[in-house]
Amino acid sequence: GKEDKEEMQRYEYLVKWQGQSHLRCEWVCEGVLVHWARQKLLKYHERHGWRVRGSQLDARWTHLQRVIAQSQNKGKALVKWTALGYEHCTWEDQTLIHKLDPAAVQTFKLHQESALRRGKVRMATRPSSASLPHLKVQPKELAGGDLF
Repeated sequence: GKEDKEEMQRYEYLVKWQGQSHLRCEWVCEGVLVHWARQKLLKYHERHGWRVRGSQLDARWTHLQRVIAQSQNKGKALVKWTALGYEHCTWEDQTLIHKLDPAAVQTFKLHQESALRRGKVRMATRPSSASLPHLKVQPKELAGGDLF
């Protein structure tokens, strides 16, 4: 009845949306979560119990660590967030990135240019495969493995 609805509206959960950065976390009341993600809510309570908990959000997760890729035509960049693994990288608008760290995109571009220059130098100094000797037996230094 009415009391159940009021009870479900009383508790809010900080929700981190899949595929979105921690900047877009939102407080969502339990009544909405029951409809949107009933199973996830139940699993959360199985894992953590029904006690009231504070926010589990680490402030570092909202700090841009660096840009690791840029889209060609969408005005977005792939952001690596501080204290989170690469599996948590998200595509963000460059306007947001500029607000968080004005130098991040430029630093990424400089890093890319440097990597391209190093790659060209390596390619120029690398011997062609035709000039390398063809190995018929495994070198003694690599004992214990097979070539083919």
